[in-house]
Order: sequence, then C-alpha cells, then structure tokens
Amino acid sequence: MQRYWRNHPAQFTAQEYRTIQLVVLSPALLAAHETVPQAETDAAYARVAAANPSQPVRSVQVIVVGNLAASSRLEAAWRSGANWAQMQALAKRYGANPVELDGTQQNQIPAPSLATAVFAAPEGQISGPVAGPQGMFLFKVTNISSNGPDEATLKAQIAQQLQLQQAQTQVAASVNALQDALAGQTPLDRLPGNLGLIAVQGTLDANGNTPTGDRAPLPGSAALQAAVLQAATQPFI
Repeated sequence: MQRYWRNHPAQFTAQEYRTIQLVVLSPALLAAHETVPQAETDAAYARVAAANPSQPVRSVQVIVVGNLAASSRLEAAWRSGANWAQMQALAKRYGANPVELDGTQQNQIPAPSLATAVFAAPEGQISGPVAGPQGMFLFKVTNISSNGPDEATLKAQIAQQLQLQQAQTQVAASVNALQDALAGQTPLDRLPGNLGLIAVQGTLDANGNTPTGDRAPLPGSAALQAAVLQAATQPFI
C-alpha cells in the first residue's frame, strides 16, 4: 500500500486552488465598449478610399473565333443554354479558342475592342461577336466587382481602429489615478469605478480551471491569461 501510494501521488492529492481578485486596465479590452460616431467612421473611410481607390474588375468567359460562320454557330449554341464546359468542347471543334479571365481590370484585356465591350456588358448575358485584330470574340461576363476592399468590411475595421484609439486615450488618462490609488493601499474591490477597469474575482487552479471544471473567465489575450495564472498560482512565500 505504501509503494502504491508513493507511485500514484496524484490519486491521493487534492487539487490546489487560489481565490483571486484581478483588475485589468487595457485599451484592447475597453475598445469594444467605446462609441464612435458614424460620421467619424464615414470620414475616415472617405480618406482611405480616396488614397487607395478601387478599380472595377470583371470575370468573363471568352471564345476567340476566326470566322463569322463558326461564330454564328457557337453563339447560337451558347444562347440556347450550353454551359461553359460544353462551349469549351464545341469551340475546339470549330477551331476556336476558349479563354476565361478572372477578376481582370479593363487595361489588362489585350484587345481594346473586347475590353470596352466587356466593361459595357451586363452580367450573365451572351455578347458579341466583337471584332478583334485576329478574329472575333464571343463572351459572357460572369461577375462584376471591384478589386478594392469591401466597403462594409473596411468601415468595420476603421471603426475598430477608432475605438482602440479612444480606449488608448482613456487608459492614458486613468493610469496615474490607478497608480495613486494602489500607492494609497486602496483594496482592489474599492478602486474608483470611473477608471475603465475590468474586474474579475473567482477561484481557479494552475491550469485556469474552476472547482466545477469550467474554464475561469480570465479577461484579455492568451499571453495575459498565462501571466495572470503564473502570478496567481505561484507558491506563497
């Protein structure tokens, strides 16, 4: 029995827990609670969009064909509902060349007449034939978009940046008051409520788990949580 006890100490050892009080003053944690006026976000977006204008792009399926007779047959088949795979096979039978362009700017299309026609055409419509330097073009625009960032996504990112800036300003203004309160031996649960502190109190083990086995709701990044655990569970002196 003594040998078994020595070889399996974990089975006879109670988990050690610490009850802690924690306050965190962090711009990253406060940022989500900051309110940014929509007008301020819109103005910042306008500045970014003006400095980095987006370019219209098109995705298009093109068949380059050498003669009018073949062009007519291919156009009829396409307009009758043939899909792109079928049109590729049919184009090869008529000596035509099927090409697919994805997210292409107008100046990246080598034939100016085709470029102009593609950017004037609606999405999903069979268009042509368009005369080119070495034959004719049949085409279908499959997507109309721009190569810049999505407006809603960019505005959300800008709003988050502005929230963080406001939080940084708030934290900078609160640091001295927090240091004064701590220097005066103010208990953590009696610190002023206007400092923007995130406060947590609870019981946890060295792995960050509560006595019920749940993960303790420590605030902040993984690095901050690891630092808190290390400080909270180190041996008492």
